[in-house]
Amino acid sequence: MPNLRLRIVVGQNAQPYHPAGRTRETLTETVGAWWEFAPNIYPLPHPSPRNQMWILRNSWFKTELLPTLRVTVQQIMGMA
Repeated sequence: MPNLRLRIVVGQNAQPYHPAGRTRETLTETVGAWWEFAPNIYPLPHPSPRNQMWILRNSWFKTELLPTLRVTVQQIMGMA
């Protein structure tokens, strides 16, 4: 896919491959450093209901990362 403009990397198992060699020790550290990968790559936790506690403990995920990801998707889709 030569015109790939955005990779949403979901879950801890996918993160070592995208971006290779740039992930941190834990999922929280990798997702917490999202701005280092943006705007082309966004590491996210898996959306499983089991991860709801993680989302509650890491309020920056909803207040910082998700709004930025929404804007990025809108720009790519030509909606912004």
